[in-house]
Amino acid sequence: LEGILAGALVPVFFYGLQGLKQGSKVFHRLKEESIGLLVLLCALLLGLDFHLADWHLGTIISKYLIVFAAASSGPGAGAAFGAVAGLLPGTSDFGRFMLPGIYAVSGMFGGFFRNFGKVGVLIGFLAGNLIYGFSLHDEQVFLDFMKTSSLALTLFLLTPWGFVQQLNPTVDEEGMVSCCKEVPGRVRKRLEVLSELFRELSSSLDRPGPSKEEQERTKVEELLHSLVEEVCRNCSLYGVCWEKALYQTYQGLLQWLSIYEKEGEGARDHIPQELRKRCKKTKELATAFSCFISMQKSLIFWKQQAKRDRSLLAAQLREVATVISSAAEDLKQPLEAMKEWEEAIVQELCHEGLLPLQVRIRLEKGQHLEIDLDLEPCSFPRKDCEEILPSLVGSLVGQSLVLGENTCARREKREVCSFRLFSTPALRATLGFSQQTKEGSKACGDSFLGVPLDSGKLPLILSDGMGSGFEASRESGIAVRLLHQLLAVDFQLPLAVQTVNAMLVGRDGEDTFATIDLALLDLIQGNVEFVKIGAMPSLLFQDGGIALVESHTLPVGIVESIQIEPLRYDLQHGALLVMATDGVWAGGGKAGQESWLGAFVSSHSYLEPQELAERIVEKARELQGGSARDDLTALVVRIQ
Repeated sequence: LEGILAGALVPVFFYGLQGLKQGSKVFHRLKEESIGLLVLLCALLLGLDFHLADWHLGTIISKYLIVFAAASSGPGAGAAFGAVAGLLPGTSDFGRFMLPGIYAVSGMFGGFFRNFGKVGVLIGFLAGNLIYGFSLHDEQVFLDFMKTSSLALTLFLLTPWGFVQQLNPTVDEEGMVSCCKEVPGRVRKRLEVLSELFRELSSSLDRPGPSKEEQERTKVEELLHSLVEEVCRNCSLYGVCWEKALYQTYQGLLQWLSIYEKEGEGARDHIPQELRKRCKKTKELATAFSCFISMQKSLIFWKQQAKRDRSLLAAQLREVATVISSAAEDLKQPLEAMKEWEEAIVQELCHEGLLPLQVRIRLEKGQHLEIDLDLEPCSFPRKDCEEILPSLVGSLVGQSLVLGENTCARREKREVCSFRLFSTPALRATLGFSQQTKEGSKACGDSFLGVPLDSGKLPLILSDGMGSGFEASRESGIAVRLLHQLLAVDFQLPLAVQTVNAMLVGRDGEDTFATIDLALLDLIQGNVEFVKIGAMPSLLFQDGGIALVESHTLPVGIVESIQIEPLRYDLQHGALLVMATDGVWAGGGKAGQESWLGAFVSSHSYLEPQELAERIVEKARELQGGSARDDLTALVVRIQ
C-alpha cells in the first residue's frame, strides 16, 4: 500500500521538477508546477530523520510550507498542499491517516484569513489545529502537536510578508473583470470621439469655396480698385471718367480686360474706342493690366496647389478617422468570448516552457483569427519558437495558423518576445527573390518589402529609385516602407500611394522620385490588385495563359497629382506572378530583347520560385554581356 501511495505521487513530483526548471521568476504563474515543487520539497525534508530536541524537524517544515502555501495562494492551495503533506508521513508511519484531513482543514482556514495578513493566516491555521484536539484523548500528544505548529508559525512570522506576496501575488479577480469591462469601454468612447474629430476636420477642409462667378467678380473688383488707386486717382480727368461717365468707363475697362486675358501683351493696341477717346493714360493702364494678370496667374496656381493639398489632407484625415473607428469597433467584441482559448493557451505555453505575459485574441470577419502573444525572454537560447507556436496554438483554437510579425527579445535585445498569429488563408504564396547590384555601384537602388498584413493580405512592394547607388536606395526604401506602413493601418490603396507621392514631392530642394510596383495579394478572397506608378509590367501566368499587367504613369515624386487606377485579377491555384525592374526587362538593350522575360519564364515555370528568380537575374546579366548595367531585381510568386 505504501508503494501504491508513493507511485501515485510520481506525477506530482514530475510537475515539481518542471517548475524547478522554470526558475523562481515565474514560479507564481505555474499552478500545477508550484504545488508539485512544494510537495517535492516537503517529501525530501520528511524523508530525512532530523530532530530538534524531541520534535521531528520534517513535521515543523511541512506545517510551515502549508501555512506559506495558504498565505501566498489562498485556501485552495493551502488545502491541497495540506492534504498531500499529511499523506507523506504515511510512507514511514502508515497509522496516522487523520493527518491529511487536519492539515487540509488547517491550510484551508489559513487561506480564508489571508486578507488579514500574517495574523489572519496564523489564527486560521490554529483554528484548524484545534479540530485535531477534539479527537484526541492523550493530552501529551495534543501538546506536542501544538508545539510543532507553534514553531512552524514562528518561522512564518519571521518570513517577510512582501516575499510571500511576491512569490504568488494575490489577484482580485472580481476587480480584474470589472476593470477589463470598464477600461475598453472608456478607451472605445475616446476613440469614437477622436474619430469624429478627424471627420469634422476633414469636412471643414472639404467645404466648398466661392463659386467661379464669385471669384471672377472678386477679381474684377480687385482690378478696378487697383486701377483707381494707382493710375486714375491723381488724373485730372478722374471726375469725368469715374463720376460723370462711370458706366462707360467700367464697361470699357471690362472689354479691354477680356481682350488682354485672351491676347496678352498683344492687347495693348486693342483699346476699346470709347475708352481711347476719354483716357489719356492708356499706357499706364496697359502696364497695370499686365502686372495684374501676371499676379492673378501666380495666385491661381498657388490656390489650385493649396486646394489639391487640402483635398489630399482631407482624404487622409477621413482615412485616419476610419482607422480609429475600426479600432473602436474591435473593442466592442465581448471580452469573455475568447477567455477559454486564452486560458488554454497560457497553460499550454507554460508547460512548453514558453512563459506568457499577455495573450490577446481577436475574431475578424469571416472567422479570421488574430492572436498576439507577449512572452518572457527564454532563460536559454531557443530557435524553435517560430516553429512551435503556430502548431501549438492552432491545435488549441482548432484552426490552422501562420506566423506574422514577430520579435525575439534575445536576438533584438528587447525585454519582451512578441508574436502575431493569424488564420491560414485559403491560398498560400511562396516567394522567390533575387537581386544584383549595378556593376561598380556600392548599393542597389531597388528596394523590396513583402510582409503580411493582419487582414490576411500580402503586399508585395517593389520600387526602383532614381539612378543607382545610395541615393536611389534611400528613395526607393522610403517609398516602400511608408507605403507598407500606410497599408498596415488600413489606408485605402489609392490614398496610400497618393500620400507617398505627396511626401516625395514635398521634400524641399530635392529631386526625389521612385517607381512603385505594388501587388496586393488577398489570400483569403483569392484576388490581387496591382498599382503601377512608373513601373515595368508584371507577368501573371494562370489558366494556361499570360496576362501582361502594365500601366503608363510617371513615377511618384515628380508631379503633385497622380491618377491611381488599381488593376484587379482573380487568382487560381498554381498561378505564377513575376515582377521585375527595368534593368531586368531591358535585356541587352537591343531591339526585340525587351520581350525576352515572358518566353524565359514560360520555359522555366517548373522551377521553384527562388530558383526561378535567380535564373531570371542570371539571364538578364548574361544578356548584358556578363555584367549588370543597371540594378537587377526579380520577384517570383507562386500561388498554391
